[in-house]
Amino acid sequence: MWWDHGLLLRQCGVTAEGFWWDCGLIFDEVSAGVFGGGAQPLLAGLRMPEFRWLNLLLIGYVDFFRFSTKDSSVICRIQLSMGVALTIVRAKHMGMCFGVKDAIEFARQTADQESVTVLGQLVHNQAVLDDLKEQGVQFTHNLDRVETDAVMVTAHGASERRKTEIIQQGFALKDSTCPLVQSAHERLLRLVDAGYYPVIIGQAQHVEVRGLVGDLEEHAVVLTREDVKELPEQERLGIVSQTTQPIEHVRSLVRAVKAQFPQAEVRFEDTVCKPTKNRQTAAVALAKSVDVVVVVGGVNSNNTHQLVKRCAQYCTRVFHLQNGAGVQSDWFVDGDRVGITAGTSTPESSIQEVEDAIWLLSDVRRPGRRGVSDQDRRAPVAWGGRDPDTLRTR
Repeated sequence: MWWDHGLLLRQCGVTAEGFWWDCGLIFDEVSAGVFGGGAQPLLAGLRMPEFRWLNLLLIGYVDFFRFSTKDSSVICRIQLSMGVALTIVRAKHMGMCFGVKDAIEFARQTADQESVTVLGQLVHNQAVLDDLKEQGVQFTHNLDRVETDAVMVTAHGASERRKTEIIQQGFALKDSTCPLVQSAHERLLRLVDAGYYPVIIGQAQHVEVRGLVGDLEEHAVVLTREDVKELPEQERLGIVSQTTQPIEHVRSLVRAVKAQFPQAEVRFEDTVCKPTKNRQTAAVALAKSVDVVVVVGGVNSNNTHQLVKRCAQYCTRVFHLQNGAGVQSDWFVDGDRVGITAGTSTPESSIQEVEDAIWLLSDVRRPGRRGVSDQDRRAPVAWGGRDPDTLRTR
């Protein structure tokens, strides 16, 4: 066992409020008895087999534990003076997917080389868009208002007609379409070429769906069972989905189409992307295991809204935030397990901001203890010269 700075914890006690201590230890197996004192009862209930790294940060009368397992990242804060705890659990899969990350990086690299205008919102997250604007990336929904030589198609994709229009108007086309969205385009066109009437499951006005249907002479978009009832009768129906729709909902509508047209040949191509499936599955598992779920993501992000809906089926307290400014203290009670998940366009900085805001509010509102001062929160200095906020799960 290795102790940073040689600090020996004596029953996890603290002798001075507002004094920052930190220590780290590396171990292969953990017994709650290592910690003793006020921390032992809580840790005894949290023993797990896959510990690899733990950071312990003592802040006044509060112990702050971070550890990771192969399935999740768990953060525990213990208030020794009252013997109560608040636990934050992050979903196994959450936050930005590779398609969004690639689109953002492509926009940054392009802006470094030439002036570029993104046609629409590159991703549905205001914090990301504001950051790109600061780096010189311009945005507009109207091609007639573009003043740069280069025009970028968003990660949500666009029809070939739209791309051709951009080129014909003399702009250099920069395409940041997510590869999984591009795959949905290709699979849909193959169904049409094979003679199937195209049916798209999704939101008719969503930019991705508009791109999917933009090259089709005829099509139908459905989102509910009522929409399915309005489908024209066809001998062959080919179905794809908006990539961020819940797969269970998509499959239920496919069954509804087959029931509506029992004599028709119905072919379904599953175009819901794997990152969406992983985040929805992880969100459900999270919602089943916590008291509160906080979903972080843009207000106009479809996949974030779907996470909220899925979590609400299994947890009675579910809240949707874009950033930490919206966190409210009356959402939580002492002893809560708080789950955090995030949409595929949500950056880690926004997730961390929400997580930090939960801790700050929970500290201030607890009766019987003096909270850490605002000055301490803004500029904490740990023993050894490290900012406690930089202590991350490894």
